[in-house]
Amino acid sequence: MTTRIFLNGVGRSRAGFRGTPESRLPALRKRHQVALSQRIAEIHDPRQLAPTLQRVLERLSKTVELALADIERTLAGLLTPTVGYSRKFTTVAAATTLGPSHDVLLVDATSGALTITLPAVSGSGERQYVIKKIDSSGNAVTVDGNASETIDGATTSVLSSQYDTVRVGCDGSAWWTL
Repeated sequence: MTTRIFLNGVGRSRAGFRGTPESRLPALRKRHQVALSQRIAEIHDPRQLAPTLQRVLERLSKTVELALADIERTLAGLLTPTVGYSRKFTTVAAATTLGPSHDVLLVDATSGALTITLPAVSGSGERQYVIKKIDSSGNAVTVDGNASETIDGATTSVLSSQYDTVRVGCDGSAWWTL
């Protein structure tokens, strides 16, 4: 839906404005100042000035009101916290390849050393995983990049003690510890 703003009989489409709502205010003020100056110059009878100024101020007020509403909507969207977001916890006791259904992986390596394989970087976007060794055994949990992909330049990251944790994130081109 496009809102039209009329000033001196000329319609201007709000959809045609560029930039953020905050950046539009100076341009709107200038446009209205120019229109007001032109209209004042056209008036020869001072008695016509008051109603003209009143109409221009009403239009300016509406324009500013619309711009402020845009700003409020933008800020509300930016400041609204994500409600109900929770991390999915998964406990595993076997070698696992991570995927979109994983988030936090609690790894029990009591029965033997395990390898947790990260997905390919090319399909992971900006994905993050948390991997935590939860058992007290001496068995290592190895976090391995897909194929020859690396984590902070190394081919693996090893969790050897209970409660050791690694948080990894992908930037679309590599895995990084965070």
